[in-house]
Amino acid sequence: MKDTAKILTLLIAVVFVITLFGCAKKQVVKEEEPIPPPVVEEEIEVPVEPEVVELSLAAIHFEFDRSDIRPADARILEGNAAQLKENPMVNVLVEGHCCPLGTSEYNMALGWRRANSAQDYLV
Repeated sequence: MKDTAKILTLLIAVVFVITLFGCAKKQVVKEEEPIPPPVVEEEIEVPVEPEVVELSLAAIHFEFDRSDIRPADARILEGNAAQLKENPMVNVLVEGHCCPLGTSEYNMALGWRRANSAQDYLV
C-alpha cells in the first residue's frame, strides 16, 4: 500500500501542477492587416480656359492710294495702344485693306504697306 499511496500522491501532485500551471496557453496572434500603400494623387492638368478680354480697338482709314497715318488716325492708334498696354497678353492681327481699284498685286502691296504703317505706329 505504501506504493499505492506514493503513486496516488505523485498523481495528485501532477494534477495539482497541471491545474496550477496548466498547459501552455496558445497565444492568439492577430494577423495584422496589411498596410495599404500610400495613395499618390496624380496631378491632373486641368485645362485653363483663357480669360476673355474684350477690347474695342478702333479702325483707322487712309487717304486714297496712301499708306501714311493721318493725325486724326494717330489719336485713334494711341487709344488702341493704351488698351494693348493694359492687356500685354493680348495678341492682335493688324490688317491693311484697300478698294478693289487697281491690280491684285498693287492692292496687295498697298494693303501690306498700310498694315505695316499701323503696326509701326503701335509699336
